[in-house]
Amino acid sequence: MKTYKHIFEELLKEENITQCFHDAAKRKTTRPEVARVLKEEREVGNDRPDPQCLQEHVKALQKIIEEETFKPPEHRKQLINEYSCGKVREIIKPEYQYEQVVHHCIIKQLQPIILHGLYEHALGSIPKRGCHSGKKRVEKWIKGYKGKKFYILKADVRHCFDTEDIRVIETKLRRVIKDEKFIRLCVTVMEHEATVKPPEFDDMWIKDEQWQDARSLKTGRNWAALIITSDMQTTLLHLVETRRNFTNWKKQCKTI
Repeated sequence: MKTYKHIFEELLKEENITQCFHDAAKRKTTRPEVARVLKEEREVGNDRPDPQCLQEHVKALQKIIEEETFKPPEHRKQLINEYSCGKVREIIKPEYQYEQVVHHCIIKQLQPIILHGLYEHALGSIPKRGCHSGKKRVEKWIKGYKGKKFYILKADVRHCFDTEDIRVIETKLRRVIKDEKFIRLCVTVMEHEATVKPPEFDDMWIKDEQWQDARSLKTGRNWAALIITSDMQTTLLHLVETRRNFTNWKKQCKTI
């Protein structure tokens, strides 16, 4: 198994943090709270204690992360209607300064690790993949069957992120990432406002003592958690495919 080190050092580089400020600002640069941070450096220096331009915000966040003093702010949970599936979801909206930026800093380092060896039909939230890619593959399979019966199973993991145990994710991260500072940053982001409840499987699992204090992810909390969870579900798909000799799988986000 390939392991990764010195991730925290790479994350702290000024050019990486600057890029994450821009990545987190996509499609919202006109918002006052975002435009205020993205202001370019002035010729005359800043005489105020708080950062007044992008370069100063980068250095401020760099110091916060390096000193491991980053603490996500408190949020009020919100209900949204997800029209694509007809569900009402409870989410938390992270702030741009600096919560969303930290999420992107984590993703920037995690992405190549997660994508390395990722299941070929894992499509949800993956760059250059998605529902259109899945549609093309299904159409290819249908043509390959040449008029024969073709079955598609759609299954959904109920309350997927609400029942994902953070301790399990942390253990999985530690297997491949040998950088304690980076792991602690990931855990800080995941544990903030995490729900505390046992996973909803069956009575045997719920009554098991090991699940009584399980801390699970909150939907919409952070994209780093979504990437990690996608990797865990990929493991499940590999298991089913290899042990049951199933072929032609398509996975979209948390839906199989």
